[in-house]
Amino acid sequence: MLFRSAAVCSFLIPLALWAAAGPSQAQVKAPASNTLPTFTAYTVTPVADNLENPWSLAFLPDGRQLVTERSGRLRIINAQGQLQASPVAGLPAVLVAGQGGLFDVVPAPDFSKTQQLLISYACGTRQANHTCLASARLQGNALTDVKEIFRSQPAKAGGAHFGGRVAFLPDGTLVMTLGDGYDYRDKAQDLSTHFGKTVRLNRDGSVPADNPFANRADARPEIYTWGHRNVQGLVWDGASKRLLAHEHGARGGDELNLLKAGANYGWPLATYGIDYSGAIISPNTAVDGTEQPQLYWNPSIAPSGMAVYNGGLFPAWQGSVLVGALSHRMVQRIQWRNGQPVVVEGLFRELNERIRDVKTGPDGAVYLLTDQPQGRVLKVTPSFSKTMLPKDHPLVGAWRIDVPGTSCYEIYDMRADGTLRVVSGAQQADAEFSLAKKPEGEGFYKWTNKITNHNQQPDCMGTVMQTGHEATFYITFHSTGDQFLLCEQANLSACFGPFVRQPSI
Repeated sequence: MLFRSAAVCSFLIPLALWAAAGPSQAQVKAPASNTLPTFTAYTVTPVADNLENPWSLAFLPDGRQLVTERSGRLRIINAQGQLQASPVAGLPAVLVAGQGGLFDVVPAPDFSKTQQLLISYACGTRQANHTCLASARLQGNALTDVKEIFRSQPAKAGGAHFGGRVAFLPDGTLVMTLGDGYDYRDKAQDLSTHFGKTVRLNRDGSVPADNPFANRADARPEIYTWGHRNVQGLVWDGASKRLLAHEHGARGGDELNLLKAGANYGWPLATYGIDYSGAIISPNTAVDGTEQPQLYWNPSIAPSGMAVYNGGLFPAWQGSVLVGALSHRMVQRIQWRNGQPVVVEGLFRELNERIRDVKTGPDGAVYLLTDQPQGRVLKVTPSFSKTMLPKDHPLVGAWRIDVPGTSCYEIYDMRADGTLRVVSGAQQADAEFSLAKKPEGEGFYKWTNKITNHNQQPDCMGTVMQTGHEATFYITFHSTGDQFLLCEQANLSACFGPFVRQPSI
């Protein structure tokens, strides 16, 4: 609910959304994409266009943005939102072939001091290629001190399954994802190769002493996890202190995984998909000694970039995982509820564009990259429009809710002209609201509420949001009586008591 007490809010997000600390006990199959509702009202604004298959987006402390183009160019969008005409000079030699090219760009955590970037890319030739990682410094519109710090081994032929996502961990090390090379899938179970692995490195490319295989003569010391197909989504979730990754299945079997040092994720011994030809890759969906996915998609959505939303513009999204989808042309929003991942809604389908990357910006907006020869950077912000209601609409009138376990209460006087008066204890706030019916089901409304003025009640700190703040919450209307329950959790009544009709305010 929008006007929850701070105590209630702090309980719900860490415990309800991120309750699972380890792999789920029962694997969750994602619902079909075409069945997912869209609850959130948003506006999509173009930032830049005419980018050649953009692959990764990063934000710099001074307001600039970096965009990689798979064709081998690194571009800068200045702090005023303008795409610079000239690409950044000084990149290492990039192999552009098939799925190969320039991949991720990640600023070092201390970029403000060091100007260091980490850049992943395909390198070598089509007959003998690798996934490489370079360190460089950004000086103006050029890279300096460019050094290759990692090269996957052995070389492979062909232009498929490079991986290439990079994420820093809190200890200052970084993890990079590597694909199985497509024709080398059995090597994902071979610790003497980098195929189908993630690797953990120090910023200079050296091997951390506590890597899980650092002291094994039969294993590559850089390996962090193994048994992957083609991991192209990787994000460290600071709130839950865990590393999440997703990977492409074959025909079905895309996976969302919780990465643990030294763990084997099963490919190709266990999979929820089949080969593109229809042949069986493995009869097993689970094998002893391997990890099960937190969530799997069948059919495949072709997952791409991934972000954990931690901004302020979409309060209902806090802690949600946003997963881009190439083939299904959307972003799926996922929350953890009672230890299980739940795909809550499907977003941005109206764009009908392949989503390559998704990021939370420092301004709280969500940013998207679209994968096409004339790709775009898009900015997503909340949208709001006041709703006029018939005077006999069931929501028109005054309603009271008491926050269980506290002395806090609120009264909402919803008016037919689309305005709202909120009384929280002795304090009041004015607002406007926008209503929309849920795509399926009766009596379920989306109500985007914009507070325009308020005085916060000291005894119920946080029950009224800040001036000008927008948020979304959900009201369930029971047609048998005047009762409205609101909550962002699956069990509505567990959060708040019922709305009770009041005299007009």
